[in-house]
Amino acid sequence: MEDTQTLMWRKTCIECHTPTPAFEIPEAQIKDRWMTGARFDHTAHQLVACAECHGSAAASKVTADILLPGVATCQQCHRPGRAAASANCSECHVYHDWSKAKPVDSKTTIRELLLR
Repeated sequence: MEDTQTLMWRKTCIECHTPTPAFEIPEAQIKDRWMTGARFDHTAHQLVACAECHGSAAASKVTADILLPGVATCQQCHRPGRAAASANCSECHVYHDWSKAKPVDSKTTIRELLLR
């Protein structure tokens, strides 16, 4: 039992969970999405070193630190120009919640639309 508690509370679980006196494991409070009006995927950014966007990560000592880069960091690459990543607003910003979209089942033909 002591080995288990040492493993849980001193080596792994404590990194994200705050221990309780009864040694219960509370649910981690980690968001899936920090910027709810934006779309971001780390996969597309794998060519860039993490510290380029999260410069203060090396000095961070607590998991409560939110290390999101500001828009100026993003704009270093996402800017107009030949050697740049796309700078279209819709590249990052999400305007509609498509999970609530309802399918359209129209019976109108193209010919009917053109004759209006």
